[in-house]
Formats: sequence, structure tokens, C-alpha cells
Amino acid sequence: MDYHGDQINMRKILKSVKWSKLKHAYGSASNVPKTILELTSPDSAVRENAIWRLYGNIFHQGTRYEAAMFAIPFLGMLLEEEKVLDKHEIIYLLVNLAIGYDESFFPDGLNPVEYRQNLQHSKDNMLIEHRTAYRRYGAGPHVDLTCYNRVQKEVPKFIVNLTDDNKLVRCAASYALAWFPDEMEISIPGLKSHLISDPHPENLATTIISIGLVANNSLNYVDLKIFDNYLNHESALVRICAAISMAINLDRPTRIIVETLVEALQIAVDIQSTDQTIPFNEGNLAGLVSLVLVKCKQNSIDMIIPALCKALEVVGPYHSLDITQSILQIIIDNNSIALKDQDPRLLTPLQRQALQALANHGVWEIDGGMFVNYSNLVRAYGIPDGREKLLAYLNRP
Repeated sequence: MDYHGDQINMRKILKSVKWSKLKHAYGSASNVPKTILELTSPDSAVRENAIWRLYGNIFHQGTRYEAAMFAIPFLGMLLEEEKVLDKHEIIYLLVNLAIGYDESFFPDGLNPVEYRQNLQHSKDNMLIEHRTAYRRYGAGPHVDLTCYNRVQKEVPKFIVNLTDDNKLVRCAASYALAWFPDEMEISIPGLKSHLISDPHPENLATTIISIGLVANNSLNYVDLKIFDNYLNHESALVRICAAISMAINLDRPTRIIVETLVEALQIAVDIQSTDQTIPFNEGNLAGLVSLVLVKCKQNSIDMIIPALCKALEVVGPYHSLDITQSILQIIIDNNSIALKDQDPRLLTPLQRQALQALANHGVWEIDGGMFVNYSNLVRAYGIPDGREKLLAYLNRP
């Protein structure tokens, strides 16, 4: 079909939905079909603007609105059209509509049984005023649940796009498969084949992480020995991601895996400053490594804490959040009393080293003002929520 014919066909199908009766972040969703249609434009500026507007109205700041449920099948249709460009952007949008922001699911990945149960529980136990608000604005756990289920139906199309000519599309398709472990019987063979066929380090690394996340949340066994050779790969990014996937799936990660991850903290800061990174955790590779290292703390805490503290010295404000969270998870462990309420003289050497690193290198301020996210994070772990307060605690006689 030619471009004009594609548009006419899509327009007819879009009219089958009563969009004016649906809601998105700014009210009526009557403008959604036109925006979806613009994704088929040969003009890159038009396509870019259309994606931006869809993120703004059907996925506004992470909230999925009821119009998203009806948009998903049409977005999936575009993945089948040969002449549609920027399919990777459509795939990423579909993943966001399915799960929200992926940062909520690291380091273990998404367990579909728990995910659905939690959304169903939220739906069944909403307060009356919340139900009223959700009906009024067209959002809520029932929307999130439906969106996930509908995007899961698009998994076969993601697999087809693993062989797309565009490496960005292949990478996005590989990333998308990580979030649907229920489909592992078709996704794992596709991903394993992709390991062999796609030599680009960022695509290879993305596929390795995807296999690891699916394996960790699937009822079926996945042999991860395929990753052994990748621990010695010429690409540092690939080595790091092989160690991440193995650590996620092992109860007791081996010494070489832990050492690879510890070394990776410094390398990752340099890697994520380039274009050669992975889409997981918004490209924050150092943050992802730090979250995985929490799983390795049992026998390697003396190696992990100093590495995390050193990494905190060089990362940017937002990347510091994952590293700080990892430090706090390790040093707090099962403490029943907040550290700020304990005598600082009882701190272990590693606890003191970690808290001193937070005081010296934590990103307490940003753009000349308080970094609220950082203060909220440390406060949630029972730590003084300001640099001066933390220093005062550490220097208390």
C-alpha cells in the first residue's frame, strides 16, 4: 500500500472507537486518533511531535488513562506496517503503557502474577472517593491492568521486530520482551536467536538483560550457562550485563560475578555518558549495577560498600539516587531502630564509611535548591535528611 492508502485504511479503523467518550490527561480523547495517524507520517518532526503528545495525554507523568487501553491495539498495528518509521519509539511507548516506569521493577524484574494481583487488589479495595475520582478522570488500577494485558498481546509483533533492519528497533523489541515472562515460550527462543544474529554491543547487552529478567520471573527453567562466555566479552557493556543477569538469577552469585559488578561501577559511569548503553533504567547503568549488588551483599559487603561509596563521588544527581538507595539497603539491613536514633559510636566501620560518603558526596542540592527526592530517600531509611544534620550526627560526641 502507498502512504496515502495506509492513512485512509487506518483512519477508517480508528473511527470504530468513540474517542470523544474516552478520557486522557487533558479531558476528551477525541484528538488521539489524529495523533496516532501522525505516527505514520514520512515527516520526522510530525512523528516526534505525535509521540511527545501521546506521552503527554494517554501516559501523563506515568499515569495511564482509559484512552490508552484503546490506543494500544492501533499502536500494535503500526508495528506491522512496513513503511512506518520510528517503530522503536512506538515500542517504548507500548512498554510504558504496560508497566509505567521500569525503575519500579529493578533489580528482579516484573513478576506478572504479583503485578496483576496487586493491581486487582488495588481495584477491589479502593475507597469510594478514589473510585469516584478515577471514574471522573479515566484512570486507575483497572486501566493499568487492562493496558498490561493488551500490550502482552503484542508480544508476537515484538518478536518479529527483533529482525528489523534498524538496530534501534531491534533493541527496543528486545527490551520490550523483558516485561512479559508469561510469553517466555516464544520470547526466549527469539531472544536467544537474537544473541547470535545481532553483534551490536548495546543490542547484545539489552538482550542479555531481557533473558535474565524473563528467566527470573518465569515458572519454566532457563539455562543461563549461555552467559558464561559473555563474562569475557570484548565489550565492557556486554560483560557487565552478563554479570547483572546472572546475579539476578542466582541465590549466591559467584565471586567473579561480584567482582565484575564491582569493577563495573566505575566503568558504567563512563559508558552511560555515551550513546552505547541500554534502555533499562533509562540508561542509568551504574544505578542498575548498584541495585543488583544489594543481592550480592551476603558474602561480599566489604567489597561492595567501598565501591558504592566511590561511585557516589562521580555520578550525577539523578543517577545518585539508585546508588544511595543501594548503600542504605545494605547498611540498614534489618535494623528495627532508625540509625538517627542510635548512638553513632555503635556504628560499624562500614556503616560509618557509608554515611560519611553520603554526607560528603550525596546530592543534597540541585540547581541551587534542596534536592527533595534525595532528602526523602534518606529520610525513608531513618537517616538524617540533610547534609549538615548527617554530619552533626556523625560528629556527635
